[in-house]
Amino acid sequence: MTKVHECTLDDVPFLMEKIHQFNDTYYDVPLNTQKARDHLVDVLVADQGLVLRTTSGMITGVFVSDPLRDWNVLVETAWYSEGRDGIRLLAEFERRALLAGMDEVRMTTLSVNSGVDAVLKRRGYSAMETSHRLIL
Repeated sequence: MTKVHECTLDDVPFLMEKIHQFNDTYYDVPLNTQKARDHLVDVLVADQGLVLRTTSGMITGVFVSDPLRDWNVLVETAWYSEGRDGIRLLAEFERRALLAGMDEVRMTTLSVNSGVDAVLKRRGYSAMETSHRLIL
């Protein structure tokens, strides 16, 4: 079984590789490598950031207070893996949210990846919002 561990700045090259793979697979807009790297570093060094990885995947998130409610949330900002590591990453992500006293975990999925929606639903997640985009 692949171990999940918390990332450090030493993991940035691996994380960038995964972000490139995700972007190349699912997006038709080029990745801004420097911007993505800067975001990763910001999340890695922030007290409210969380970045986890396995040998084949990663998940990142930020602990936030809901701006409109008395509710604390771990919001996923990136999640990409191959094989069953995605489930291991998600389970550890949820565990960290519980340990931090969060009220909720918020995940975002792509409309082209209904398999992930099914996984989340089996784990007790419910759809809350739908995001749409208009490329100008």
